[in-house]
Formats: sequence, structure tokens, C-alpha cells
Amino acid sequence: ALRRPYRPALAALPADTRWLVLLAAADPALAEEELVRAAAESGTDIAALERDALFSRRTLDHLCK
Repeated sequence: ALRRPYRPALAALPADTRWLVLLAAADPALAEEELVRAAAESGTDIAALERDALFSRRTLDHLCK
């Protein structure tokens, strides 16, 4: 379940970034290469994560708990 404290921060992200964060959070074992491939296949720019500077594995770990 999505932890309540992260909901407002996640909701404030642009749609591309939010989708990538949720995708990565759905599978904590997801390799970076897989995330990049999923982004490319969905037409989402992987740079969205860097652009918004909110992405980190630690954040994803908290989202998944």
C-alpha cells in the first residue's frame, strides 16, 4: 500500500515521473535497465526522474512498505 505521507508528494509529480516512480515501486527488485526499457516501450522519457530530482531507491523503498 502507498504510504499516506508520500501521497501528496507523488500526486504533485508530473504524470511521466509519477508513472515511473509507481512502476519502480511496484517491483523493488526491478533493475535499472528494466526501468529504462519499460520507460522507452511506454514512450515515457526516463529523464523525467532526473528532471524532478525526487527519485531515489530510498523513496521507492518507503513507498512500497
